[in-house]
Amino acid sequence: MENKTITLILDEDTINKMISFYTDNAVENKNEYVLNQFKLEKVTITIYTSKKVVFQGENASYEASIWDNSLLETETTKEKETKKDNKSDWKYHKDHIGSDEVGTGDYFGPLCVCASYVKASDLPFLEELGVDDSKKLNDEKIKKIAPRILAKIPYSQVSLDPKKYNALIKQGYNQAKIKAMLHNQVIHNLREKLNKRAVLTIMDQFLSEARYYEYVKFSPYIEGQIKFETKAESKYPAVAVASIIARYSFLTKMDKLSNEIGKDIPKGAGKEVDEFAKELVNEYGIDKLNDIAKVHFANTKKIEEE
Repeated sequence: MENKTITLILDEDTINKMISFYTDNAVENKNEYVLNQFKLEKVTITIYTSKKVVFQGENASYEASIWDNSLLETETTKEKETKKDNKSDWKYHKDHIGSDEVGTGDYFGPLCVCASYVKASDLPFLEELGVDDSKKLNDEKIKKIAPRILAKIPYSQVSLDPKKYNALIKQGYNQAKIKAMLHNQVIHNLREKLNKRAVLTIMDQFLSEARYYEYVKFSPYIEGQIKFETKAESKYPAVAVASIIARYSFLTKMDKLSNEIGKDIPKGAGKEVDEFAKELVNEYGIDKLNDIAKVHFANTKKIEEE
């Protein structure tokens, strides 16, 4: 097979998931415009600070298609007509559990993971709220609809505050392992609460299945029978709901942190965050970051070098 080069422009959320997904394949690249680079067996993936992602190698098409559905084989006319007849584009319309996480790409704030249980009878309610387009919901919309979802949909949610998160990183954990353990925990809690161990369970995939179970093998309980799928929040209602609940928890906790320091804390990990972190350190000292930020991010190193 010939080598191919495919270039995509992806949003920040997708890029953060890619970084977690390929974390074990990361290689060093000192180009100031390169955010991350990964080398797999037959493809090299380079993520630039401009949000451009370049896939090079024999498997470029396959790896790129994981992150951009438009690169998959074209749908048949019959499949398109079937989609038009359905109000939502959900891939699955039966009872199921889904899990997702928020905060992995944010320098400030907690890591929030959630699992939710959605029944077929819940779909009209979710569609009425606009959940069938969850990837496009802004934070204000999430704050508006999340309380209604929390009142109706069974879920389990856990948040790891920065101080505890940093302690685990210091002990030798990486972010992917922390996320795996939290996903395992919320799925276990929800299955126990509902006494539904056989129901289909989908996780928004952020690493390989084998590596996931390697990370959770020493947990007191290991939840199996999980379907791992990328971009699952756009295919499975329960994953979309879990994403909204996790985001709502993240936003609530970020608001609380902002109130505590008397300033609005920016999200993400870009230049605005760097500038805010510098101001914070000047006012409170470098140790303050351990309480409100994920200090293993490159943002901390930038501050220390200045």
